[in-house]
Amino acid sequence: MDTSKQVFSSGLLHTYNIITAKLLSGGDNMQCQWYFINFSVDIIGIAIFSYLLLRLSVQILKSCCDYEINTGSYEVKEKEKNPDEFNSYSESYDCSEEMSE
Repeated sequence: MDTSKQVFSSGLLHTYNIITAKLLSGGDNMQCQWYFINFSVDIIGIAIFSYLLLRLSVQILKSCCDYEINTGSYEVKEKEKNPDEFNSYSESYDCSEEMSE
């Protein structure tokens, strides 16, 4: 499903860029140049928009929900173990002993 959405959106963007290039060229043979310019602006614009939206989301989560996200950091830090809280990631459960009884 995710791949089909990406193929569809890429095809839609390609069609949009072709139509825009034909309209901007005004009848002369500069459609390839206008396509490249439009494609580059789309990519750079989307990257900048995504970055600004990410920064805004982090600020909103921090101010409204008191929840801090460290985006772009893929280091896994081990949390302090709390004996009252079950942590399924740090402890493994072996059920083979129970089944043998």
